[in-house]
Amino acid sequence: MRPHGKGLVAALAGLAVLAGCASPARPTPSAAGARARPHVRVAALHWAAPAPTLPPRFASRLPWPVVLSTSAGRYLIARDGVVRRLVPAHRAPARYPADFIWVNWPKRAWATMHTGHLEIVRNQKVFWRSARAYRVGTTGKMNEILTSRAGIAFQIRASGPWYQARWNGPEHLVGNSGWPEAWTRSGNLVAVQGDRRDGYRYSVYSISGTLVATLATGLNVSLLDQGDANPALGTFWFIGTDQVLYRTDGRTVTRVADLTGFGAARANGALLNVLAGGYVQMFSDHWRGQLIFSPDGQMVASIPAPTNRATAGLGWVAVGPGGRAFAYAPYNVAGGGATVYLVRPGEAPVAIYRTARGASPCGGSPLSWHGSWLLFAAARPVLIDASGRHRVIKLPAMLSVGGGRVVRVFSAWWK
Repeated sequence: MRPHGKGLVAALAGLAVLAGCASPARPTPSAAGARARPHVRVAALHWAAPAPTLPPRFASRLPWPVVLSTSAGRYLIARDGVVRRLVPAHRAPARYPADFIWVNWPKRAWATMHTGHLEIVRNQKVFWRSARAYRVGTTGKMNEILTSRAGIAFQIRASGPWYQARWNGPEHLVGNSGWPEAWTRSGNLVAVQGDRRDGYRYSVYSISGTLVATLATGLNVSLLDQGDANPALGTFWFIGTDQVLYRTDGRTVTRVADLTGFGAARANGALLNVLAGGYVQMFSDHWRGQLIFSPDGQMVASIPAPTNRATAGLGWVAVGPGGRAFAYAPYNVAGGGATVYLVRPGEAPVAIYRTARGASPCGGSPLSWHGSWLLFAAARPVLIDASGRHRVIKLPAMLSVGGGRVVRVFSAWWK
């Protein structure tokens, strides 16, 4: 079994500290260990008002169409305010076995065990089937199933052997210890080898299972917890024993930032999360707040921890176009209200919106950008113009869908 909390760390990327949905909040660092924090300026804030039902035509023009999801289906608000129901394309109901696991949702690919063989199914057709049969029972007893354009890597049970295969060939044994960690855009695989006693190491393997390079050695469990992949860019990020943050595409390794003193080598000392565009969010117990690094290692934003005890030190972060601004909304441990901050490189965070009912703590990030506009999918979704005046367009929290029926909006996103 993996000796570290990698599954937990992956969940922390979006939901780290909310009671009832994930792990408890991290311990508060001592004042002596905290760095100087920038003062948070408060701009003119907009408070959410009671939400009316939607009229036949929404009153405001939108910068871009928005989709609202309800129990009665999805509705589109066009840029001119016209509202219409989105009728889904007719599809035959898909059939999935009880033990199936998604391995690539956009490609509609999933894994299942059939008569002991691991099968990857795409569009209801078997795309790849293992040559060997394994005594694991169900797909859920596999420790890892990682897919890429090049092929597949998987591990038998929590601490068993792991294999690789091209899509057009059978699997071959690569290791009896460790585990596959992440595919990279080079087509090579990053994997973990070693043990607690002698230390762990990150290694790179070709699709044929040949050792290509060793990235780092002597790693402890806390350092392994900081490893994070960016599937969209095909990169893997890790911290070495020298407390330096590195990035690799499976062929080259780039030094990103020096994190000395950030507590990454100590248990629960830090959290690394790769954001859109290769930006990196770093939270540390030794510094009350977060730092955002650009892909080339420059610290572009500093986000202090909130002073409200009900609000945890982590939160949703969304990268604006070109990294010219970042939106940030802290998690609220007690539930209820939320505040959205705008953070520009080199400037203190500015509070631009507050609401008495925030976003659901158990969903994905409620923050997303379209140009200079920010969508905050709280209990009542809003659009915020981050270009200067912070103008707010309040979207409906309830929709009148005909026949006297009113339904609640439970999510929103840009079309």
